[in-house]
Amino acid sequence: MIRWFYRGRKLLLRKTNLPALLALMVVVAGWVAVETQAQHTHIQAQRSAITSQVAVLRADLEGAVNGPIQLVRGLIATIETEPDMDQARFAELASRLIDGQLLLRNVAAAPDMVIRLMYPIEGNEQAIGLDYNSIPEQREAALRARDIGDLVLAGPVDLVQGGQGFIGRFPVFVQSSEGAQNFWGVVSAVMDLGVLYAQAGLDDDLPFLVTLIGRDATGAQGLSFFGPEPAPEDEPVLSDVQLPTGSWQIAALPHGGWQTNPPQIWTIRAVLLLAAALILVPSIQMGRLMDARQLAIRKLEAANTVLKRQMHDLEAARATQTETEAQLRDSLHRQEEITNRFQDVAGISRSWVWEQDAEMRFTYASETFIRITQFPAASVLGYTCLEVYAERPETLQSADWDDLKRRMARHEAFTGFVYRVVTDAGRDLWFQISGTPNFDAYGRFAGYRGAGMDVTEMQGARKQAEEASRAKTTFLANMSHEIRTPLNGVLGMAETLREVLPEPAHRQMAEMILSSGEGLLKVLNDILDISKIESGKMLLDDVGFDPAKVVSETAALHQSCCLEKRLRLNVNTPSKHKLQRRGDPHRVGQIIHNLLSNAIKFTDEGEITIKLSNSNDAAIQIEVRDTGIGMTEEQLDRIFEDFSQADGSITRRFGGTGLGMSIVQRLVSLMNGKIKVTSELGKGTTVQVSLPLPISEDAPVAEIQAHVDLTGLRLLIADDMRTNQIVAQAMLRDSGATVTLADNGAQAVDAWIADQFDVVLLDISMPVLDGPSALAEMIRRAKERDMPPPRALAFTANVMTHQIAEYHAAGFLGHISKPLRKADLLAQVAIVAGRTGT
Repeated sequence: MIRWFYRGRKLLLRKTNLPALLALMVVVAGWVAVETQAQHTHIQAQRSAITSQVAVLRADLEGAVNGPIQLVRGLIATIETEPDMDQARFAELASRLIDGQLLLRNVAAAPDMVIRLMYPIEGNEQAIGLDYNSIPEQREAALRARDIGDLVLAGPVDLVQGGQGFIGRFPVFVQSSEGAQNFWGVVSAVMDLGVLYAQAGLDDDLPFLVTLIGRDATGAQGLSFFGPEPAPEDEPVLSDVQLPTGSWQIAALPHGGWQTNPPQIWTIRAVLLLAAALILVPSIQMGRLMDARQLAIRKLEAANTVLKRQMHDLEAARATQTETEAQLRDSLHRQEEITNRFQDVAGISRSWVWEQDAEMRFTYASETFIRITQFPAASVLGYTCLEVYAERPETLQSADWDDLKRRMARHEAFTGFVYRVVTDAGRDLWFQISGTPNFDAYGRFAGYRGAGMDVTEMQGARKQAEEASRAKTTFLANMSHEIRTPLNGVLGMAETLREVLPEPAHRQMAEMILSSGEGLLKVLNDILDISKIESGKMLLDDVGFDPAKVVSETAALHQSCCLEKRLRLNVNTPSKHKLQRRGDPHRVGQIIHNLLSNAIKFTDEGEITIKLSNSNDAAIQIEVRDTGIGMTEEQLDRIFEDFSQADGSITRRFGGTGLGMSIVQRLVSLMNGKIKVTSELGKGTTVQVSLPLPISEDAPVAEIQAHVDLTGLRLLIADDMRTNQIVAQAMLRDSGATVTLADNGAQAVDAWIADQFDVVLLDISMPVLDGPSALAEMIRRAKERDMPPPRALAFTANVMTHQIAEYHAAGFLGHISKPLRKADLLAQVAIVAGRTGT
């Protein structure tokens, strides 16, 4: 036994067997690595698929919960204004929430912690008069909602009426005559568990197992309330469902757990086995050849010893021949290995190589190209590109072949040429080719050699990305219009009431409405700004302006806020070096506005300092320093993220969307500037901005006078919304202009033809005839009657960059964005009418 062991070891360690042994080790190691990588890739693919499906489920759950909650908040807003409403009024309002949808089962209001209002009453009569203070668990939940000042979501719980559901308790605070917020009571809403699950798509048909964790909105630390609880070693896909207060967590696993082996494991093993055979068989054969050669050498050496003197010359020649033959065999073997590797890679990839002669005719195209296109080789070899695709017009129209032909005629290398091919089987493919000229030993052009690849999937992904971008732009435009239209009525009437109400208290109420509406408008503008910058549609003005004036005017807008908080606002602008710069003063002012707003918001005492440095250097320096709450290093790392503040408590305490610093960073980047933020917790924050704006020798752009004279002007306003008509008419009441109203574009055309007006304000979206169509009809009729064309302003809530460009192209001389501001309305009308002063 021992003898056979030593004999076997000696056999393995022979020189001639070492290549085969090393090849075997490489094959085994490669086999293990490939299988391990295949298993890892398969598991990652499963997790990616589950993650995408869980994201859809999370969005559905958030939408299903947040919709009814927002409806109840609307009811609470009415209660805050009508705290003494009776059951009939309550039922009228609540029926609008519950009727027509299944999720909300009932809504109850408990002023002073006693249920006195209920909808629907049927089936809930016993709840009328229930005192939360008499039931410890109910009292605890109601007081917790009062103390935190927000919704407390409980559930799932068993309902007295049967079934299960979630109970949301909303605290209600009513403002006293002195302005204090007094606790009025609690509004409770019951959401049906089964309906919620059905609307979110939680059913037995889900392609994966789902567990919901976080009973009573306690998040990942809470108890599970739907589905089997997974074990930690199962490594489920986790995703948080964000609720108005608190969260749930989704844990998802595929049915049967994670499958480690991919479906094509045996195909992979077959390929590996073939590769192992292609490596091992030649290695073993090479060892045998080496054995045979050594045996032959030994025989020759023996014969050489016997015939040394007589056959010396012959033996030398034979030795030389033997060495040459060995080198030739080795070279052939290496060439065979290289060829085999190339064929293996070409067989499984979607890339190919090609060659053309000096007349641009294909002399070679690898098998992959023939396989993908299903073109007969005879229809490719010997033909040029244009000849191959002559019967395929969609290919010739999909790319600039003339430009490629000119470049190849100049013997230039090219890369990334993409074109479309429709195969005879109807498959729509996209190819990308690259090539380089080939020259012979004498420097003469010999043709082209290059490579190609199938990029159909990449083209599809690019098309989807473009469609998604268009959908996003359309969505933002629609949302901007839908929000600005009602906001126009709120802000416009609030501004008008502030000017006409005689009582200071009433004017203060109008000011509060105006301030709240402007806050909502700022949120909308921030979101639109982010969208414009991300899509590359944010265009910067290039005009001369005085940076010191921009700083001073922007700081003056924040002076009243500082006075309210008893903060000192220090403005340091250079008395010397008052250099004019070229750039966008509006966006520079927006940067300063956002920085000052943040500094005031997060500073309770002390001072805020803004400093401008504007010397002969290439850049201006703006520094905003405060003595506020400061930030930690971790909070600094997230300061430029969208919709992000320091933490959740900061958002609740100070408010805001979390877009201010994100917009600042992107505007600074758009101006090729730099921004640096330093902060110390509890001591304050300093923001330094450097903007490389060139020095301007031009005078700054003159501003339009705030006071304009519209006396005697005849104005025609066309808008299908009565609210917008009333707002515009109220703002123009004391301007001296005469206002005529029209309900749609067709009425506006008839009114203008009957009595030409000095300025026409046309809403873009109107029934019967929209604004651009109405303007086009006015211009057409004016030409027929040899009349001057109308001087028109677009009157719209659609104010994205590409939309404004469309208005100007349609013939509008300017635009007025909704919601209306009186100063903007008067100024734009004055500009179009030629009534501006200097």
